[in-house]
Amino acid sequence: MLSYDEGLTWAFRKTIYPGASAYSSLCVLNDGTIGMYYEVGEYETYQMYFARFSLDWVTSGTDTWTEKWINFNDVATEIIENGSDYTIYPNPAEEVMNVTGKFDNNTVVEVYNMQGALMNTIRVEDSRDKIQISLLGYTSGIYFLKIGEATLRFVVR
Repeated sequence: MLSYDEGLTWAFRKTIYPGASAYSSLCVLNDGTIGMYYEVGEYETYQMYFARFSLDWVTSGTDTWTEKWINFNDVATEIIENGSDYTIYPNPAEEVMNVTGKFDNNTVVEVYNMQGALMNTIRVEDSRDKIQISLLGYTSGIYFLKIGEATLRFVVR
């Protein structure tokens, strides 16, 4: 199954093995295909298999892997979670997100989607401790907020 909103909904379903199965694990391979390691069997010792398929196949042609997604080294030197110089709330957010921290005059705040596309640039025009960002027009999913060298992850519902 494939979800674009962290498991809230499941847009696509494909069957790899229709019988009894157990543990499975997924990974994205260097060429963009998806690798799946899984166990099958019901009344005997489980057999281990590896399947390889494309995002195009999973989505019946609706979505396709692109060679270059986000390079986080280009976006920020570190991903900061709780305890950083900045705090995002609420997170997950729906319409508006607040960011607290030290914003100097002309601080640049950038919002990136999971594919590394710049979604919004905000220039804070005066020193303050809090900004508010509208999330109207954002689809559900994970985004990254870049403030200087810091990057914070947030979720839009």
